Amino acid sequence: MIRIEVKVASRNKGQSTVAMACYRSAAKIKDKRLGVTHNYHRRTGVDKSLILTPFGAPEIFENRDTLWNEVEKVERRKDAQLSREFLLSLPNIVAKEENYDLALDWVKKNLVSEGMIADISFHDMDTHNPHAHVMTTMRTITRDGFGKKMRSWNKKEALYEWRRTWSDAVSHAITSAKQSSPSRMVKFSKKTTKKQHMTTGINFK
Repeated sequence: MIRIEVKVASRNKGQSTVAMACYRSAAKIKDKRLGVTHNYHRRTGVDKSLILTPFGAPEIFENRDTLWNEVEKVERRKDAQLSREFLLSLPNIVAKEENYDLALDWVKKNLVSEGMIADISFHDMDTHNPHAHVMTTMRTITRDGFGKKMRSWNKKEALYEWRRTWSDAVSHAITSAKQSSPSRMVKFSKKTTKKQHMTTGINFK
């Protein structure tokens, strides 16, 4: 399945980027703005989590606790948009390590290269539903911290481009998997049910 969903987290929906990042990564983080500690370190199904930062970003933002607490601090409006989240469905006919590379390469080329900090968590990588949650920042990054909001990232044109490039990347990964391991493709096809099929799409939320 080729699928990408894009959502924006906002304070007027009662959302907290600290809580979201903590849950996605199965971590324990204190939300300094609310004075609440979120603890999901016993959560299962989280295979790997890491943060990618653009060139010139302060090293402190490579720490999940620091990053999302600073986001909550700099966004002062009651209706502030806090972060953007991408849900990337990974092809289960592609090996785990290749799926890691697929998602990381796409995030680097299409998000981090544009100036976003990306917090990536891979879930259920050994199941039939491997996927990655990618939380990204909404503001430009300088050596001194966060700058202005990047309104261009909210445009539909950006969403369509993310859909196109993700579809191309997944299609390429599937083609490579077919060519490198045809026996695995045969094994997968025997397990495929009528409900499993190739689709493309994106949810704009």
